[in-house]
Amino acid sequence: MDSDPDYTLDSDEPDYLAEKGRQWRAENPNLVLEYAAKRRAVVRDAWDEYVDRDIVWERDAGICHICGEPADPNRWDLDHIVPLRPHDGGPAGRHNYGNVAVSHPSCNYRKNNRRLNRGEQEEARAS
Repeated sequence: MDSDPDYTLDSDEPDYLAEKGRQWRAENPNLVLEYAAKRRAVVRDAWDEYVDRDIVWERDAGICHICGEPADPNRWDLDHIVPLRPHDGGPAGRHNYGNVAVSHPSCNYRKNNRRLNRGEQEEARAS
């Protein structure tokens, strides 16, 4: 870490790296979320491609695919339309642009690890 004059291998501050990690995560929230999504997909053997959250946001115009309402650009979920690990035992989805969409965290939480049928999606949009 030549770029940081305060860092030494013999640093007396054991929490130095932890603090640097917290600082980096606070400055790069989208990268943290993208890393977490990739890790979940790799663990489930569902990784197809890197998915850029900004591209998905623009593609979906910031509209939640579940309820049809605008999402908060600073607090939204990248939802897997076909879950990576569905509860119903159906086929698993993949982590790629064709299987992700913008959703409100609350809509995504209610959806859980299942695929919405057309009636459920229409009901969510009506409420």
